[in-house]
Amino acid sequence: MWKFFKLLNVKFLEETLTPDYAAVYDLGKYGKKEIRFIKAQKAYLLIWEGYLFCPGLNGVNPIIKGDRLAALDSKGDIWIGRYEN
Repeated sequence: MWKFFKLLNVKFLEETLTPDYAAVYDLGKYGKKEIRFIKAQKAYLLIWEGYLFCPGLNGVNPIIKGDRLAALDSKGDIWIGRYEN
């Protein structure tokens, strides 16, 4: 089962003045984690727990416990997820 956390909307990143934005999020039982958002030329990169993601373009097969992902939904919201089963 995946556990997802909504972080922010891409519009927020577009309105910030810096190309490298970091924030600390409370991820429940995973504790507080710093997430970095980096504006690339045509994408947003995300660094979470030492992993680099391009939301919407990552995939792992097969999915195993502890896997992480980042996703961009149709509303422009960025989510991170962790697989628990």
